[in-house]
Amino acid sequence: MKLECVKDKLRDATAQAERVTGKNLALPVLGTILCIADGKTLKLRATNLDIGIEVEVPARIEKPGVAAVPGTIMNNFLASITGDASVKLELINNNLAVSTKHTSTTIHTLPYDDFPHSLQL
Repeated sequence: MKLECVKDKLRDATAQAERVTGKNLALPVLGTILCIADGKTLKLRATNLDIGIEVEVPARIEKPGVAAVPGTIMNNFLASITGDASVKLELINNNLAVSTKHTSTTIHTLPYDDFPHSLQL
């Protein structure tokens, strides 16, 4: 997965999805946001098994892919970025590299196969 999108749109979509993530320690994948890059959009999906959400963000997709990223970490990082208009996401060896012109981080992902099937691809 490799893409670029508007930071504010991604931050808003991540904040919406993160509110739905579950805090179940027995199922850590419920604390993730499933990121699906395909076509011209990045879809963010989250669930706590009672409710689910899918938010689409327009993006320039260079390489399609799927990743399950911890929602709280992703949301907090995007909220801390100031001054940059776009953000790049790239999946490298089960880690999501998130970068802007002035900031970058790597977030460890979980296996997306564990995400509830009713909300998967």
